Amino acid sequence: MLALHKDEFAVFTNPEGLHAGRIYVFKCHDRVTRESWIEMLQRVIKSYSNVKLTKCSKLGRVRHRVREIYMSNGVQCFVAGLISLNFLANICQSALKPTPSSMKLFSNLDLGFTVMFTLELLVNMFATVIARTRAHTQTQTRACM
Repeated sequence: MLALHKDEFAVFTNPEGLHAGRIYVFKCHDRVTRESWIEMLQRVIKSYSNVKLTKCSKLGRVRHRVREIYMSNGVQCFVAGLISLNFLANICQSALKPTPSSMKLFSNLDLGFTVMFTLELLVNMFATVIARTRAHTQTQTRACM
């Protein structure tokens, strides 16, 4: 049994949905705020009561989690850093006289950046493009709620 304070309320998610039966507890400043939140949530739930929901598969939950991680500031800054490093490596390659060792170094750097950018593209497609395309094909169905 979940014990809540007078200014708290809880939202229970569907065990087969995207959040896999998690319980979210919200704390408000006072009872009036709590009641207004609950009233608003009841209106939203009522407005969606006739919408057909799909079961969210484990793959759907994984995609959602990967999308959350991929869209985070840390990952986006890391990808921007990779782009900057690749740009800097290309500048250095253009500015330096080619020697056999520098050609091998820049060739390996180029291969490394290509592999990293390919992996980033695959993760991006898995997390965002495929899910977005699938959502557009479902006309009357809300994706994994």
